[in-house]
Amino acid sequence: MTTVSARTARPTVLATVGIGLAAVLGVAAIGRLIVATPAWSVGELKVVAAVGAAHNPLLDALCQLIDGLFGPTGAILLGVLLLAWALLLTGTWRGALRAGVLLAVPWAAAEGMKLVVRRVRPEPTGLTRLLVPDPVTFSFPSGHTAFATALVCALALSIASLRARRAAAVAGAVLVVAVAWSRVYLGVHYPTDVVAAVIVVVAIAIPLNAVMTRVGPLRTPAVSASRTTGR
Repeated sequence: MTTVSARTARPTVLATVGIGLAAVLGVAAIGRLIVATPAWSVGELKVVAAVGAAHNPLLDALCQLIDGLFGPTGAILLGVLLLAWALLLTGTWRGALRAGVLLAVPWAAAEGMKLVVRRVRPEPTGLTRLLVPDPVTFSFPSGHTAFATALVCALALSIASLRARRAAAVAGAVLVVAVAWSRVYLGVHYPTDVVAAVIVVVAIAIPLNAVMTRVGPLRTPAVSASRTTGR
């Protein structure tokens, strides 16, 4: 029975990896196409300016908080908290390491795509005002949105219970939308930057989780989780 199950699962994992890879390559290709079409960014800048025109003190403070929390310094703290939570949840270092991989690999891939696409940030002169320093890195995809999405994926995929995993995914989706919207609100990203970040991270995290569940030293926590839900 185990052999049959393994044989059935293998094509599913390969298909998942293939779909994820195709999605990542597709996003990169679209990014390069956007860079090669300046009129596209001109049109998106109007959307950025329209979103930013809704400034008020409460939204300003919220978006600045999100900027710091999901930036480089905040990301380190959230990453450490994720590892500690996963360690408590699974009771093993493998579970914590697996969550860390699910966070780090998709996020790093999104950051690496910036260097491939090389899209410049929205022009500050076309915006109402700047609430955060103008970033010096490339724009596509959004790093803050990528980290938030990777964090949600790592949290949700570390939960054994399917019902709890779905609840975490729904709550996490609200967080990701908030982070993505804040990046456009602050004028540091185009809408397609944040959409691309979500697609890239999800397209990597789900296949990566499928592989780690079945292959290598990190598969043990996933097996334990499935047994727990079966009780």
